Amino acid sequence: MNTEGPTIDTEPFRKNLFRRGRVKRDLAALLLALAIPMTGCAALGIGQGPSSDTGAPDTSVSESGPELTVSGDELAAAFECFEGPEDSEAAPVLLIPPTLLTADETFSWNYLPWLNETRTVCTVEPPESSTADMQISAEYVTHAIRGAHEQHGERIDVLGFSQGGVLGRAALRFWPDTRGMVDDLVTLGSPHHGSTMTHCTTDAECPPALWQMDPDARFIAELNSPQETFAEVSTTSILSTTDDTVHPATADESGASVLTGENVRNVAVQQVCAGNASDHLVLGTTDPVAAALALDAFDNPGPADPERITGEVCAAEAPQVDAETAAEGLERMGAAIGETLMGTPTVAEEPRFVLPTD
Repeated sequence: MNTEGPTIDTEPFRKNLFRRGRVKRDLAALLLALAIPMTGCAALGIGQGPSSDTGAPDTSVSESGPELTVSGDELAAAFECFEGPEDSEAAPVLLIPPTLLTADETFSWNYLPWLNETRTVCTVEPPESSTADMQISAEYVTHAIRGAHEQHGERIDVLGFSQGGVLGRAALRFWPDTRGMVDDLVTLGSPHHGSTMTHCTTDAECPPALWQMDPDARFIAELNSPQETFAEVSTTSILSTTDDTVHPATADESGASVLTGENVRNVAVQQVCAGNASDHLVLGTTDPVAAALALDAFDNPGPADPERITGEVCAAEAPQVDAETAAEGLERMGAAIGETLMGTPTVAEEPRFVLPTD
């Protein structure tokens, strides 16, 4: 399998999904055609941040971060672990899905079965296929990190695709106790500084999470202040310079996926295989270079080291994913993205930022 992945027609659903203006026009047309009222998300509990009894933001800070506002039953229902071999010494891995997709749609046919051969794998399902307020979605991730750590009594590894990587960082940023629970954080094509492909306006509404992944979003600003990463967590940001969704898709300091800090490494798959042309969906699911880098990070101290990845991976298939499985999985993801877009509530502005920042 080449690094471009199988040739299938998912164009109607995913090609340049977040290009400036297109997602807004498509969402507006879909919602208008289906007569879905654009009344905001208050009734659905989406886009509404947690607040105190007085209606003011709760800015209290503790070592464990702000109290989770989502009910325990909802958090538990969104968290699942698949136990690995009894004699495994590998740390459990938590998988966090991207915007518009569930963990099942994203990982059940690639990373989950592959990693589960050697270790326990847990998944988390943020609400509304990760289109809801990311402050709420981060609560689900925080609960999952705590749950996996408590169940297995050791520091865990975390792998997040696209928004999933941003949510992993949000848990570490706003709930400090999780930093001692995570050994490695690996992100795949994550818009850590927002994406210039994602622009929403009051005239053309977007789901809450898309507002929050705009480069000028307050959520992004607070997430990256006063620091982007934490030295106690080895962090690897894997990106593709041919990513068609997260822009700028560069490996230098201007890149949307590039992180700064101690114990951090940013790696473009092209750094290992110059001819790699993976787009966004392939990078997070079937790219063999990304998979090799992720495993290298999990199995070694510190972040991934591209020097440990041999050139043989450039001609390899992704683990557990032959060409037929890859084609079926990507086609399923494309269809799921289309269905989510048709039913996703939108809002006219970025959700109010309410997390404590001290």
